[in-house]
Amino acid sequence: MSNSFGLDPRILSGIAALGWKEPTEIQEAGLPIALKGKDILAKARTGSGKTGAYLIPIVQRILHIASTRALIIGPTRELCSQIEAVVRELCVKCLDVVSIYELGSEVETEADISASIVIGTPGRILNALKSERLSLTELSVMVLDEADLLFGFGNDKMVTEIVSHLPGTQQSFLMSATLSEQVEKIKKLTLRNPVTLKLDDSSLPNAETLQQYQINLNEDFEKYLVILSFLKLRIVRGKSLVFACGTNRCYKLKLFLKQFGIPSVVLSSELAAASRHNAVQQFNKGKFDVMIANDQVDLDEEIEEGEHTKAKKEVSVFIRVRKY
Repeated sequence: MSNSFGLDPRILSGIAALGWKEPTEIQEAGLPIALKGKDILAKARTGSGKTGAYLIPIVQRILHIASTRALIIGPTRELCSQIEAVVRELCVKCLDVVSIYELGSEVETEADISASIVIGTPGRILNALKSERLSLTELSVMVLDEADLLFGFGNDKMVTEIVSHLPGTQQSFLMSATLSEQVEKIKKLTLRNPVTLKLDDSSLPNAETLQQYQINLNEDFEKYLVILSFLKLRIVRGKSLVFACGTNRCYKLKLFLKQFGIPSVVLSSELAAASRHNAVQQFNKGKFDVMIANDQVDLDEEIEEGEHTKAKKEVSVFIRVRKY
């Protein structure tokens, strides 16, 4: 990425380490605005570069004003861990200046939180506020990442309570794939004269061109054979996300496909957080073209849906293996 935005050389080193060669559309449009300190409401799909669009201005601000404090709110622990990993790589040349704290991480302590950048889910952040480990009275920047998912998980009350702790003078970023009624509501509470960025999704298929098919099969073996046929005969191409009911079914399908030379990775809430994060990374980096995700309906699985969404950016087909 060229230095047309006037970025600190240390940030450019981090951008190079991340392999970001050219700014995405949202970064091209949003960075000049964000670097001026303006609030931004961005509507862009997952994988469009939204994370870089707010992280680069935050780090730039910290490097120039050491007292800068930023809060990043994500819908799931896994997304927060991904954000934290990107921040660390972006700050590879300035970690001596930029301190990072992820709420809920394995190294979390009971000490007061005074890091330059704090990352967490609404629940974790609210707990830290109530225990007085975290104060937002001097907050400089706040980010609501994947805002539509935040409210999709029923966190609206917690987010509203967190907003009540804000100083009201902070720069705010509201990043969302859709502009729902809840997103519009929180926009009024957090943003001051925001610049709205709506990316053109012309590269995505229109609703009229999407086709859905349902095949009713009674036995798991029949379902597995159909999926194998789809993948082996290349009836479906590109990355595929398969939802199965229950972790055991996920691994049965994985072993079945492996027998026929089709590698896959499993994503389930029963895996450790680090394993789930690694599964998403491997899928997104192309090590696996098939991800098999647990589709059980309970609270933990609803939270994991955010992980599914982060992995969608290159998916060309979704398959659900339902238990009837």
